[in-house]
Amino acid sequence: MRRSLVHLITATTIALGVSALAVPASAAPVPAAPASVFAAADTDSTIDEATSTDAEITWAIEPAGAAGPDGRVSIRHEIAPGAHTDEFVTLTNFSLVAADFRIYASDGIVTEEGNFDLLAPGTDPVDGGSWVSFTPVEGTVADDGGLVASLEPGASVTVPVAIEVPDEVTPGDHPAGIVAQYIPDGTSDVQLASRVGVRLHLRVPGDIVGTLTVDQVHATWHPSWNPFAPGSVTVQYSAENSGNVRLGVDAAVALSGPFDLGAVTAADAQRELLPGTTMSRTVEVAMWPLVFSSGTVSVIPGIVGEDDVAMSALSGDTVAFTVWTVPWAQLAVLLLILLALVLIRRSRKRNAAKVRAQIAAAVAAARAEDAAGTEPAAGTEPAAGTETAAVDTAADADTAEGAQPAAAQPRAG
Repeated sequence: MRRSLVHLITATTIALGVSALAVPASAAPVPAAPASVFAAADTDSTIDEATSTDAEITWAIEPAGAAGPDGRVSIRHEIAPGAHTDEFVTLTNFSLVAADFRIYASDGIVTEEGNFDLLAPGTDPVDGGSWVSFTPVEGTVADDGGLVASLEPGASVTVPVAIEVPDEVTPGDHPAGIVAQYIPDGTSDVQLASRVGVRLHLRVPGDIVGTLTVDQVHATWHPSWNPFAPGSVTVQYSAENSGNVRLGVDAAVALSGPFDLGAVTAADAQRELLPGTTMSRTVEVAMWPLVFSSGTVSVIPGIVGEDDVAMSALSGDTVAFTVWTVPWAQLAVLLLILLALVLIRRSRKRNAAKVRAQIAAAVAAARAEDAAGTEPAAGTEPAAGTETAAVDTAADADTAEGAQPAAAQPRAG
C-alpha cells in the first residue's frame, strides 16, 4: 500500500527517520526540534506508515478525495488571492490498539541538510500553513486550529480541508504541510513528539521570479606542511533565494593562481531552497601554494520536481574573491637550504684559513732550519791557531807579490 508519508519524529526508534524531543511527562510541553518529516520533496516519493514505540503505534496520513485516499503523493494548487479550495486527507491507524492523533497544518521549511520539513510543534504558522483549516467529522474534535482524532485499531477517518488565501498575498510559492502527530496516553515517563505528514504545494499566480544571489564569501588558506603536496582553501558562502518560488541550487567554486596557474573547481548543490531563505555552505578545494589566488563562487538556479517555472524567470549570481596562498612549507625548505649553504661556505672558509695557516707555519719552520744549518752559532770562538795561520798566509802572499827577481850579472870577458 502506498502512503504519502514523511520521516518519523521519535526519540527511541529509527523507523522512517529520527528527530524528537523527549521530556518528563510531568514537565510543561516543549516543542520538538525541527526535523525532516517529509519524503524527498523533489520526487514527492511515498513511504510506509510511521511507527511509535509506545505500544507499537503505527499510522499514516495521505491526500484523499471525499471517498478516501486517491493515490496522490502531495497536494498541489495554484490559488489566486482571496480564493478558496477544498481538499481531503485520510488518517489511518494501523496499530493493534486504539490511539489518538492531532491533525494540524504548518509552514514549510528546509533544514540545514536540505530536507523539507515543517515548523516545530507548538510554533504557529504565519504563511501557507495559516491558510488551512479543518472541518470536524465523526471521531474527531476541534483543537486549537486543528483536530484530534480518536481511532480504533485499523480504523481510518477522512477529514475535509479548506484552503483560504488572503486577499493581500504575494505571488509565488507558499510551502506548507498537514501532519498527524501521535498523542501519547500520558502513562509513560517520556513524551514523544512523533508526527508524519503530507506536503502542500501552494502557489499564488503572478510575476514569478527565480533569483539566487551569493553573499558573505570568505576564503581561508590551509597550507600543507608537506612541501611536495598541495594545501587547501576552505570557501564559505551564503546563497539566498531572493525570488518567490522554490529553487534547486547548483553551485561551483573556481580557484586559480596568477596567470590562471593551478586552476581548480569544485561543485556543490542543494536540491531545494525556499523563497526568502538562505543556505550557508562550506566547500574545500585542493590548491597549490602560488602566493596569491583568486576565485569565484557561482550559483545557478534549477527547477524542482514538477514545478512550472519559465527558464526566462531564472537568474543566478557570481561573486569573486581572493586569498593569499603563501607557500610556507616551501619557504621553510628554501630557508633551510640557504642556511645550509651559508654554513657550508663558512665551514669551507674556516678550513681554507686553517690550511693556509698550517702551510705558513711549515714554511717558516723550514726557513728557520735552513738558516740554522749555514751560520755559526752565536757566541762561539774560532779554533786555536786558526787566526795565526790566516795571518801567516796573508804575509806570505804579500812577500811573494813584492819580491823582485835578481838581475843577471854580466860575465867578464
